[in-house]
Amino acid sequence: MDQDTYKTSPQLIQGLKDHCDASSWEQFYHIYHPLLFRYACSLGLKPTEAEDLIQETVITVSKSIGSFRHQTEGGTFKGWLYTIVKRKFIDLKRYQTRKRQLDHVSLDNTEGSPDRLESDSLVQGQSPDQELWERDWESFVRQRAYNLLKEKFKIEYLQIFDLAINKDWGVAKIAEFMHINRASVYLKLHRMRRILRQEREALLHGKP
Repeated sequence: MDQDTYKTSPQLIQGLKDHCDASSWEQFYHIYHPLLFRYACSLGLKPTEAEDLIQETVITVSKSIGSFRHQTEGGTFKGWLYTIVKRKFIDLKRYQTRKRQLDHVSLDNTEGSPDRLESDSLVQGQSPDQELWERDWESFVRQRAYNLLKEKFKIEYLQIFDLAINKDWGVAKIAEFMHINRASVYLKLHRMRRILRQEREALLHGKP
């Protein structure tokens, strides 16, 4: 696996601001596509509609990334990206609803002319749920963090991490089970947790 596959967000965002940096845009799509696709499907979109939403989101990210600052849009990259996805979802639903209405408008029915359509009502009750975004974001971060651990650490580290996090074993029990001393367990867990904290902060804030 390419060592830059899991490039952290600060580095990645700097690369995205250079629109000629094709590799950074490929990495952005590779990293964030699963999150955006899952979230779009959580909102009830069909796969093809989800891909349309992702395409529009990436286009807007491309246009706006130059002005992104972590102090704005709620202070996080997560919040900034959610704002874009939300707006694009509302635009998509408005377009779909308007198209359905126009398809049923008779050419001689002036009461149903496009000028009479109420655009604000088209998306009533269809605004994205931020709780869904938070849930999908956490799943995305966990998966990415796990992939990062697999890339950086040997199997022994991963076993220790699994026992500590997923099985909630204490250090003494882990040390006994794996036939290593407690200090080694402490050290390995500390290293992995430090890497995970850094990755979580990078994904959350996207600070250059």
